[in-house]
Amino acid sequence: MAHKEAVYVAKADAIGLLLDELEANPDPRAHTVLDLGKSLQEAAGDATEITILGGYYSRSWLIELFKRLPRSRRRYCRVRIAVGSDATVTLPLVWEDMRAVRAHLLKLGYQNPQVCVVGRRPVHFHTKLFRFLKTTQPSWFIGSANPGSDRHELMMTLVGRHKGLSQYVEAVFDGALSVTERPPQREPPGFLSRRRALSQAARTAAFSYSTPIGYLRRIVARSTRESARAVASTTRNPQRAGSGSDF
Repeated sequence: MAHKEAVYVAKADAIGLLLDELEANPDPRAHTVLDLGKSLQEAAGDATEITILGGYYSRSWLIELFKRLPRSRRRYCRVRIAVGSDATVTLPLVWEDMRAVRAHLLKLGYQNPQVCVVGRRPVHFHTKLFRFLKTTQPSWFIGSANPGSDRHELMMTLVGRHKGLSQYVEAVFDGALSVTERPPQREPPGFLSRRRALSQAARTAAFSYSTPIGYLRRIVARSTRESARAVASTTRNPQRAGSGSDF
């Protein structure tokens, strides 16, 4: 259950923060600081859909989280996971890890889980978001925690439908690569930066020639080149330069 007025903290002792004890006071209105790990497990335990976005991940943590849902309900629970790859060189490892996660989810009884990797182009995917749907009521956990982080983390929740967040999540999965496909090939070192430089140069050239100022620059450049060729020709053949005075 999401508590609207609470924050969710992992490793709260790192800053000497005391967590509220649910057992001591079950009233949600009395809770302000709750344990993040326990809260995520609780939310997963009765979900009909689980969506997870993370810049990084823990493979074992993901598997343990999905074990929280009773086996009899897993086949009816929709699963979507998208994680980032911090560098091109690590992409094959991330791909292998997430394929293993998907295979394990199938063994646990989940039907066709959608597991994806968000590539590094043009920057590293760094979002941390958990969405748990219970029939028609979604709860969103948003903050600093990657799935399986063992650091001090802080997250907050939104309860209910949220158009902007829903559009964002759909955009992530539209652009992500499913691990059921072949992993993308690695590009040679420096290839991407050279390609970006060439692309930028092409855009600059296209812009410069498509504006009035660009057109004038092109005329001046052409005139300068013609003048330079004339000077060079005169230097090589001085007699030709003076032939016009004989008339």
